[in-house]
Amino acid sequence: MQKEISKKIRTARIRLALNELIEIIRYVLVFAVAVIIAAVLAERLFAVDALVPVFGWSLMGVCLLITVVWWYFRIPSTQAVSLLIDERLKLKERMISLMAFEKSDDIFAKATCAEAIEKVHGAKVQGHFPVQFSKRWYYSVGMWVMTALLVALLPQYDILGYLQKEEDQAKQSQEIQLAEKMIAQAAGSVKLAVKQLADEGLNSELEKLEAMTSAQSPEAVKRQAIQKLGDISDRIKKLEGGVNKDALEITKKM
Repeated sequence: MQKEISKKIRTARIRLALNELIEIIRYVLVFAVAVIIAAVLAERLFAVDALVPVFGWSLMGVCLLITVVWWYFRIPSTQAVSLLIDERLKLKERMISLMAFEKSDDIFAKATCAEAIEKVHGAKVQGHFPVQFSKRWYYSVGMWVMTALLVALLPQYDILGYLQKEEDQAKQSQEIQLAEKMIAQAAGSVKLAVKQLADEGLNSELEKLEAMTSAQSPEAVKRQAIQKLGDISDRIKKLEGGVNKDALEITKKM
């Protein structure tokens, strides 16, 4: 087969493959937008963290894999391209005959090939195999616009109560931090005076007060803090007599 004929077939095949790729991308984008719509609905209705970076990267990877594999199996064969050239250029099967008889030594086959080459030689393949987007792309673009509007306008709901649970946990955490801050302030107020009394029992009670953590509810933390302060107060009362009166008085006031 002459190089010019092979070039025409190759050109037509590339253009057909590009058109197949464009359509495959359209289908993949429709699939992707359907998955994104489902994720948006899940996030806005059920307060589920669906639109996270790993979701986006995973969706892109799946879409790329589908596109490459699908396109690989959709690239037209040389024979299929030859049939399409015959059909679109109205060559009356001369191209497919040229492919079938090009290696034959039969006189009739050679004459057929010569006629086919003559007819195909001046044919303009590019005009009959345009690379273009089909009208169905409008529907795909419309779906993406609808998805963008859905993301922008759909309000947040909490059907399963996840957001309320998170808010309650955040509120409890803030209350615990406030309770710990109050405990730290109370401990700091009496620390210096307690050191002046030089009593091991008071120091031990003060260390227990400072060591209280947020492993419990705010109410429990506050109750234990009040109890520890009460223990310190009782300990101070027992020390009335035989200790530094000034330090004792300061500690009582604190």
